[in-house]
Amino acid sequence: MDRSSTYTDVKNNLTTLNQKLREQLTKDHYFRAAAALGMIDANGSIVFDREDAAAALTELAVHEPVSADEAFRSEASSTLKLTPSEKKALDAYKDSYTSLFRISSLSVGQGTAVLQDLLHRDQPEITVMDLRLSRFLTEGLLLFTRIITVDGLTVTAGPDFMFPSNIDQFLLHRGKKIAKKSSHADSGVRNFAAFNELHKTDGIRIVYKS
Repeated sequence: MDRSSTYTDVKNNLTTLNQKLREQLTKDHYFRAAAALGMIDANGSIVFDREDAAAALTELAVHEPVSADEAFRSEASSTLKLTPSEKKALDAYKDSYTSLFRISSLSVGQGTAVLQDLLHRDQPEITVMDLRLSRFLTEGLLLFTRIITVDGLTVTAGPDFMFPSNIDQFLLHRGKKIAKKSSHADSGVRNFAAFNELHKTDGIRIVYKS
């Protein structure tokens, strides 16, 4: 199977897996995620203040420790009718992570993007296969996203929080301050909440058109 076909299969499996995982979420899962994102109003209701807020809430609820612990994954694996490929993707999510990246270079022909991790500068640049990034975005843009490797192929997953190329130092400084205000024990949850908040005020909205 060529890389393009593998990419299509991986993305399709991630999509169907996430649809099934959402079926496992309870009201408590959503409210824990909403609390981490500051989305609960004075009346105790979850408030969606922008178009992609629901996607951010679901991503946090499904894949970060507010609910996505080993018990959650184990229950999902045993109760949901997952295909072998979906089970492999579920296992891969254990090693997935989010961070703020700079798009160092793009290759339309290869459908790849080279990303520099700005939160972990000691890490080498990574090459991800992402047809949307390579075709529709520009080098230098900043991107907060999830990285996951399935079947030897590294791709992005979940919502993309895009930012202008020239505000990296501002984002790192403000993101650190916002994350420190969170009482959540997990740094991944704190960072996700911080960059979700920054995307509301300083992000750019990307519309992918075929």
